[in-house]
Amino acid sequence: MMKAFQLSGYKADPAFNEVDTPQPGTVEVLVRVACAALNPLDVKLRSGAIHGDFPLTFPATVGTDLSGTVEALGADVTGWTIGDRIVARTAPTSSGAMAEFARVPADQLVKLPDAIGFDDAAGIPTAAGTAWQALFEVAELKAGQTVLIHAGAGDVGSFAIQFARGAGARHRHGIRRGHRDRPITRCEHRD
Repeated sequence: MMKAFQLSGYKADPAFNEVDTPQPGTVEVLVRVACAALNPLDVKLRSGAIHGDFPLTFPATVGTDLSGTVEALGADVTGWTIGDRIVARTAPTSSGAMAEFARVPADQLVKLPDAIGFDDAAGIPTAAGTAWQALFEVAELKAGQTVLIHAGAGDVGSFAIQFARGAGARHRHGIRRGHRDRPITRCEHRD
């Protein structure tokens, strides 16, 4: 048995529940969760605003981003060992991150370098994944191109700036400091 922070329905307040500890499927890893993070996606999931795309089955464990250590391996999992430090993102409609253990497909894990703590790592997956997907999978950004990045000081924006620079692209980004009545600061970087 383990504790999990779960929703009983859309718009419900989450609560800690005692639930069975999940067992990994053949291509899954059971992760002992050290830290979990919430994102705007999690707020939308709870509200039911995106249930057409991501329908939840209740009770649903909250959260998608996590860091921790590999606890158990599915029968067909290779490349991972028990005790490996990882960072991962669960699918929005599968077992959530805010539990003592989470079941994650092995191909969704990333090895966590020793220099990065579990608390910092848990905030990476959705923000970094969103930035990567927008720049490279949707916009197909290439070296030498220029990209405008809104909200450059935010989680997604800060990753987008780093990814764009790493790809050899020029970028312009805007950040808003403080209140809405202050102007947006504009920055341009070229390497």
